[in-house]
Amino acid sequence: MSDKEVKTGRPAKFSQALADAISERIANGDSLRTICAEESFPARSTVFKWLSQLTAFADQAQQSAEKHQQDMQKGELEVELFRESNNKQIK
Repeated sequence: MSDKEVKTGRPAKFSQALADAISERIANGDSLRTICAEESFPARSTVFKWLSQLTAFADQAQQSAEKHQQDMQKGELEVELFRESNNKQIK
């Protein structure tokens, strides 16, 4: 490849920066299907391969999914508290 040729295609090589970006998206509620549909991310099969082979990345992704779940539970609690507050004001 000459200096002027540009690489194209999806990333296939693992990097911590890519793992961090994927994990951040998971924590924010994006699914792997959504994340990997973007050209700047690897194919879903590649991410699944990394998850099965790289324990640190699997742990990081799991922590991100747990953070998202906790955020969802907090949001549900906030909605319930808001409803209860409004019901008391209406009565």
